[in-house]
Amino acid sequence: MYPKKLSFKIFCCILVIIFITAFFIGCSKPDNQSSESVMSSQPEIPDNQPLVSSENNYDITELLNFNPVFNSDFESMMTALNSDEESIELFNAPDDFEKIPDTTYDKLRDSFNSGQMTEEEFSKLLVLTEFQDSLVPEEYKGAEGYESINYAYQYLADHWDDLAKETRDLIEAYLVPISNPESYFYKEDLNQSASTFTPFSLFRKVNAEAPSKQLIVHDFYIENIKFSIYYFEYSNWDADKRLDYNMCVSDIENAITVAYDKFEVLLTAPLTKNVVIELVPLGKYSNGCAWFDQSNYRIRIATSNYKNAAQIMSTSAHELFHSFQYEIGLRFTGTDMKWLHEATAKWSEHYVFDSFNIEHGYLQYFFQTLDWDRIDFGNCFEYSGYMLFYYFSDYGEYNIVPEILYDAVRNGGSSIRGFLSDSVNNMREQYAKYAIYNINMGICRHYFDYGDLPGRPVGKSYYKRIMKVDEEDEQSVTLKPGALQYYVYFFNTDTLLKHVDIEFENTFDDDEYIKRQALIKLDGQWYLEDWSSLEEENFCKLNQFENQKIEKLFIIYSNSNFNKSNDDPVDSFKIKTAKCYSEMEITIKAETHYSTEDFTWESTASSNDTVKILDHSFYVIQSSDYSFTGSADMEGNNIISSNGSLSSTISDPTIENSMVRLILPINKNNEKLKKDLLSFGLDENTPKGGIFITLPASSDNDLVGSTDIYLPDPVGTINFDSPLPFDGLSQLIAIEIPEENWNPTGFSLSTDIDYFSHDCPLLDWFTVDFSALQDLLSSMGSIGNENVPGLDQQLKDSGMSLEEFNAISGLLPDSGIGEDDSMTAPITAMQQMMTVSRENSHGAVFIVKLTITGTYTKYYGE
Repeated sequence: MYPKKLSFKIFCCILVIIFITAFFIGCSKPDNQSSESVMSSQPEIPDNQPLVSSENNYDITELLNFNPVFNSDFESMMTALNSDEESIELFNAPDDFEKIPDTTYDKLRDSFNSGQMTEEEFSKLLVLTEFQDSLVPEEYKGAEGYESINYAYQYLADHWDDLAKETRDLIEAYLVPISNPESYFYKEDLNQSASTFTPFSLFRKVNAEAPSKQLIVHDFYIENIKFSIYYFEYSNWDADKRLDYNMCVSDIENAITVAYDKFEVLLTAPLTKNVVIELVPLGKYSNGCAWFDQSNYRIRIATSNYKNAAQIMSTSAHELFHSFQYEIGLRFTGTDMKWLHEATAKWSEHYVFDSFNIEHGYLQYFFQTLDWDRIDFGNCFEYSGYMLFYYFSDYGEYNIVPEILYDAVRNGGSSIRGFLSDSVNNMREQYAKYAIYNINMGICRHYFDYGDLPGRPVGKSYYKRIMKVDEEDEQSVTLKPGALQYYVYFFNTDTLLKHVDIEFENTFDDDEYIKRQALIKLDGQWYLEDWSSLEEENFCKLNQFENQKIEKLFIIYSNSNFNKSNDDPVDSFKIKTAKCYSEMEITIKAETHYSTEDFTWESTASSNDTVKILDHSFYVIQSSDYSFTGSADMEGNNIISSNGSLSSTISDPTIENSMVRLILPINKNNEKLKKDLLSFGLDENTPKGGIFITLPASSDNDLVGSTDIYLPDPVGTINFDSPLPFDGLSQLIAIEIPEENWNPTGFSLSTDIDYFSHDCPLLDWFTVDFSALQDLLSSMGSIGNENVPGLDQQLKDSGMSLEEFNAISGLLPDSGIGEDDSMTAPITAMQQMMTVSRENSHGAVFIVKLTITGTYTKYYGE
């Protein structure tokens, strides 16, 4: 018998040996020979937590929603929008996003792209990043992230025989099927549990009933192609969990069956290899991966989604589409091809299961990056690229996916950009429409896929500004390949802002790729216009002939050229805002001299007007005070004196109910306005300085005054209660104001006008026949004895002959007065006539000294 003390020592030695053994097991790596031998000797492995808990469904978009950055005065700008819900929606978009730190994937990719790392090393480290990141050198470690590494698996599978033995030994466990005891997934549980063993927990494990796992295989066939679904079932699963996994397998089979038929028809090609599908724990943000080896197409689907049927089925379709891509000969050969692989595979989820909307989880990222080169790879950017193909399959002229895939197979990845730029029918116009659809807000919400698609342009692609009066904004426009740019302006927060001018540096009407469009909100209604050919555009909220009450404006640039280009600006534009003067005070003074050999008429006239300015072109009389005095001498004797005045006021003057005092040039581009003006008898050839109407603002019976005719006795003075407005203003009708007579505060003009040589601009400006009007007003015969009973005898008694009295008709054109008219008739005729004959048949002199001053006095909105 051994002493008790010795027995205790032996027992302690055994404990030490067990502790040391457990320690070394816990510290072993999955590729170490000692660990592998233990694994191969234990076909049933204890069940521990997988890499990702099956109860958690992680969303990759957690990594893609960068922190938004707003303008520093964002709050004050939001307040200026006055709770206008549409404006707030349009304005409430981040100006930029904080960039996420470089991830491990970024650092590895940058090192490979710069030539510092071989593709073998790059592929190896990508696989380790997902499963054993502790083996990745510290210099490459970065922030948490995700990247599709299908191309890494494919490179390793394609070059397996040429890889270094060290690489094969390290990577083999991650590529072999999970049914292989050497598989990382076959033995990963022991490695996790061993690292936490202690001598005491080891005893508890040994003494307890050890849970185990067994490999489950489910086979099904489609067109003689065998599909095998593999997963591990654990002995400690309850019945509900076993049922959930059974349902997951059923979902995968159903998804594969539906997707296979659609993909075969789409690409006109069946698969020629069997497909192995493994349901395994993958990296935190990975839903699946796919590649192929000599015997099979390989698909892995993350166990983290086993209870999420929509995600499982979408992922199954996505990964199967990769198999079809491989089948038709598509390979990973550079950034553009990697982008095409994932963008079209992501699109395929919608193509097969459009009601799930799983693919739309990337929309926020898509809308954050519209200003980027649209073809790129990394940080999941390629997944958001599916939107281009979604647009074409659901809203464009035709589905371009089959064509671009086969074109890339035939011509390689370098052809992808050229295909999109030049091979898609009507691409420039379709891409411009795509830009409109991508606004994706209330004003322009067209996308609908079992619900509104979330997201809208934000960040650098979406510039916004609230414009106040008398401000200017200038933008330089740079368009990367396939990029979209949106410039949004608000003009509805300042009551004084009435006028908007937009000037563009370039035009794009002949450009093969770029289009410039505008969405304009005018008086509550949105309008879409093509501005590619415009050099400038103007809006006045006061335009009476066309709706120009501008409230908001989108200027939208689309570049359908996906080929690499420099970063030089393609355009620039400037927007100016201004007040609009609403009123002007105008004073008119006229001195008139009319004379023949023995007759002289002198008169002075003045008018003080307040005019309302309509549409920058029509200065319409709102109120007017007019007065004149005049007298005539014949052979030194005063024979006529006359005076008159009028006052008129119109509360809301328009060109229909008031008289236009001044006409400025009309926008030549406004076809509708020109047509409306023609209905008023107006043509468009207004001189730049404008046309000033000289006529008094009179209407029927509003001119008051009197006229006295001094005749020899016994007739004496004849008094009429009607004025004789032979004031020069009535005869001139209109004059042209030279452009140089204008200044910032208004205009002024002093000139002497020879009536008989004056070329009245209205005769050319109006299409109506003023000579016909003159004939109408001049249709009066000469005054004769038969027209005024007893006048001949009265004149003889006074010593004046009838012929001498008729000399007064020098004031009149040849006119006719009815048989029964009295002496009031010629005065009334002169009042109505408002002009004399343009023909100088009496050797007369007719000069009008005219002085006009106009001063702006009030803005609209005051």
